[in-house]
Amino acid sequence: MSHDAATLNILVIDDMERLAVLLELGLKSAGHLVATAFSGQEGLDLYRSGSYDLVISDLAMEDGLDGLEVCRTIRSICEKANRPKTPCIILTGWGSELDEDDPRISEAGVDLILTKPVELPDLLTALAALTAT
Repeated sequence: MSHDAATLNILVIDDMERLAVLLELGLKSAGHLVATAFSGQEGLDLYRSGSYDLVISDLAMEDGLDGLEVCRTIRSICEKANRPKTPCIILTGWGSELDEDDPRISEAGVDLILTKPVELPDLLTALAALTAT
């Protein structure tokens, strides 16, 4: 599959390992570089030790660190390092129940909420829009 977007270095965080691996395979097939974490804490550890163009995180994860906290921490890391904020997409099965105008979402630095299951073409379109320069 070809896609017009430039190659991105993407961090995928989801405690449902099967879904995380499917996302990884789909994104790699579109030409992106992908690192995968299976908990919020593992994702933050990878983020701190790497350089990512975009983060995709599940909202609810079992390790107690949800996607909003992951995005909030990433935003804080970027602010402290005085670098541009890394775009953050939240994937959730609760998408229809979330209000994108909820102040917790913008306060956490979430750029986009996508409802599971997300189709790969829709995800690639969102990636291109969030990373367009």
